[in-house]
Amino acid sequence: MPPSNRFTVSVFLAFYLYMTLIRLMQYQYTSYAYPMDELTAKRNMGEEIVRLRKAAGLSQQQFATMLGMNRTRLREIEKGTGNPRLSTLIRIANGLGVELKDLVDFEA
Repeated sequence: MPPSNRFTVSVFLAFYLYMTLIRLMQYQYTSYAYPMDELTAKRNMGEEIVRLRKAAGLSQQQFATMLGMNRTRLREIEKGTGNPRLSTLIRIANGLGVELKDLVDFEA
């Protein structure tokens, strides 16, 4: 291979490795599922669900059965690690006898 081609290949490989490294670094800093404020909000919502469920005198299993969902799924939501759909949050609010906004209005 002529020297000019080796130089071109070397430059290309260096650029490719540089771009790959940049992408990996960006992924490292953006791969976390949620920013801290969203994690905190999900945990607070989960704590509110637990508080309301216990106030209603329901165990996790009883409440999950009442909602027609798996107890493991309910536990994830209550711990703030789940990512519930809006329809699931509406079912939870209805099951607790509160409005949806009461699940997320934890600063009031």
